[in-house]
Amino acid sequence: DRVTCVGQPVGLVLAETHDAAVAGAAAVTVRYGADLPAVLSLEAAIAASAYLPGVPLHRIERGDADAVVGCPPDGVATVSGTVRIGAQEHFYLEPHGSVATPTGGGGMAVTASTQAVGKTQDVVATVLGLPASRVRAGVTRLGGGFGGKETRSVYVSAAAAVGAAVTGRAVKIILGRSADMAGSGTRHAFLAHYRAAYADGSVAAVAVGGGASPAVAAPAGRLIAVSVDLYANAGHTSDLSVPVLDRALFHLDNAYDIPAVRFWGRACVTHTPSSTAFRGFGGPQGMLVTESVVDHVARAAGVAPEVVRAVSMYGGPVGGGGLDAAAAVTAAAAAPAAAPADSPPTPLATPFGMPFDPSSLRACWTTALDDAGWARRRAAVDAFNSRHRFRKRGLAALPSKFGIAFTFVTYNQAAALLHVAHSDGSVLLSTGGVEMGQGLHTKLGAVAATELGIPPSAVHVEETATDKVANASPTAASASSDMYGMAVRHACRQINARLAPLRAEMAEAYARRINLSAHGFYRTPRLDAVDLGASDAALRRGSPFFYWTTGAAVAEVELHTLTGAWSARRVDVAMDVGRSLNPALDVGQIEGAFVQGMGWCTMEEVVRGEPALPPHPLGGAHSWVRPGTMTTTGPGTYKIPAARDIPRDFRVRVLDRRCEADTIHSSKAIGEPPLFLAASVFFALKDAVYAARSAAAAADDAAAAGEGKRRDAPVGGAPPPLPPPRVPHVRLDSPASVERLRLLCPDPYLARVWAGVGAAAEGAIDAAAYAPDLAL
Repeated sequence: DRVTCVGQPVGLVLAETHDAAVAGAAAVTVRYGADLPAVLSLEAAIAASAYLPGVPLHRIERGDADAVVGCPPDGVATVSGTVRIGAQEHFYLEPHGSVATPTGGGGMAVTASTQAVGKTQDVVATVLGLPASRVRAGVTRLGGGFGGKETRSVYVSAAAAVGAAVTGRAVKIILGRSADMAGSGTRHAFLAHYRAAYADGSVAAVAVGGGASPAVAAPAGRLIAVSVDLYANAGHTSDLSVPVLDRALFHLDNAYDIPAVRFWGRACVTHTPSSTAFRGFGGPQGMLVTESVVDHVARAAGVAPEVVRAVSMYGGPVGGGGLDAAAAVTAAAAAPAAAPADSPPTPLATPFGMPFDPSSLRACWTTALDDAGWARRRAAVDAFNSRHRFRKRGLAALPSKFGIAFTFVTYNQAAALLHVAHSDGSVLLSTGGVEMGQGLHTKLGAVAATELGIPPSAVHVEETATDKVANASPTAASASSDMYGMAVRHACRQINARLAPLRAEMAEAYARRINLSAHGFYRTPRLDAVDLGASDAALRRGSPFFYWTTGAAVAEVELHTLTGAWSARRVDVAMDVGRSLNPALDVGQIEGAFVQGMGWCTMEEVVRGEPALPPHPLGGAHSWVRPGTMTTTGPGTYKIPAARDIPRDFRVRVLDRRCEADTIHSSKAIGEPPLFLAASVFFALKDAVYAARSAAAAADDAAAAGEGKRRDAPVGGAPPPLPPPRVPHVRLDSPASVERLRLLCPDPYLARVWAGVGAAAEGAIDAAAYAPDLAL
């Protein structure tokens, strides 16, 4: 047998008590043979071509992006760079746990902390050699899941079931926090290398072959072509890495109509625990890559990142909040028409050929900027930064669109079982959806009450179990309210049809032998099985999603440049949730997803030994960690957002719009889409870093001017007036930890660190001069 990662289970100890089991496990000695070569980082996996076996290169292509970037036409400039995105631990309150109990006749009943009772049933049946019908898997509710209990929970249930089968007794397994974190998997870490072409503003329009039109408007900063090589860290098994990679590729365009794209993706094998599903399922990583490209383009083009976003957005340039994109809009209006005026407009589509109506996206963008008062706040931030040396504020706005559906088409189905008690008309409802704090059962109970015309108190939603609703898909992909809501409606309408003649005399239904139970079923329509690994380009195009949930956010932060400490001063979020089934629950989901996303891109850092990681000044190898060993296995070393990290002023607006798809009561999924909007905090921090670097550059220029040493000063003459310093793009990896932020803010202290000179050797610095700036 081979052990392929640190944290891999190698055995099971059964005992009467927990302490005895721990003592028994500690007494076991595992002998290993010679060490085999280990691949512990994405860079090492790429160098070794260690990709998931049997999984080809996955691709999304439109036009010839490489040709545009390699040989840009007139009016087009290019940038290139790298984005590194770290992993994230789920940190659910309740760790993995399962109880397996033998039943009469050789069956097995499993109660598990899982998002997937159907998968649990199948896996337990397989390891015990039983028909699936002899295994009952159930769950009342979870203490959090976030995707971490979609697949990884089944291994705990399988182990408990094997123990129960061997002993003939009930077996309970609950993982401790450190064991859970060390071996249960995290969000996928990603690495991306990009090249992008953008309009430099010197021409009104740019011809791009292969796009939606022969020429596109070319305001400064407009994205023309983007080429990305994307790599996901799968860990030592495939788990869900291929669909995670696909969703990242599907979301690389984010909110932008890019005429030419070349998105290529690979899932890499490393000797680390398998990465797994996490809220967003690859979508946030893909969008963060694109927004990093936008930031780079903005710096190169000399415009604000929000202008790049506004002029590149689906549907054409868009304003909001007084955003100064007037010149861009004028340039776009002056561009030549893509088609004769009397021809019908070309419908917008994503790079993989899915139609997209941008009206909701644009409404969210303008609403967020208007609510935030963008122009006024931008001026206030700039004014604050001009007055403070070691405290800098940053402001950023981001749009997003998130596709709703499982990309594995088979999973887009749901069922519900509904019983009406003849004595009092109360309802017992069972579905395949798992309640894990997201309010699913509350919403489904409300749907049933509304459809049947009874009070919500008359509906009881039973635990989720395979003996009530069979073949349940995992509760994931933000699709459960949509699918199970429609299944509940289907069941209710069957009951309504049967009872229509007897509504006034409910008690007579039972006496007349009318069936008071109904089985509802729903399958999501109009979905294509898009295969991004197919050699046939036609198979890589289609509609993998039912619809899009869109949103936008504006974030303002304050950064202490001497420590890297920061606070979120204000956040404005606008989300299109359709006709909400429960506005309070949806706002709570938006706030919770946003804060969890803040943790992902600012503070939650998974640390394990990575000796193959090449040195990098802002995050090199953790040489003090044993290779492959995770050290962030508890709240003492792994920090999630706490009370102080919540935005001080947190405003959420939900747009009341009908969903463009036929969904339950015209509502929209909301579990995952808001998470990426927290990247607005990441880019606001980066904006603050740029302010610090600009101030440092201005100070250097002023000092050089005072000494007559400006590089552009005429020989023997006075230096010319100082223009505002234009700070070049700087790479900021995710998460934007306080260490990374500190190291990106230049000052005399940091100069001594980089120079390797101690403060004592340089003399004391008059801290009193900066006293007003030293406290956040």
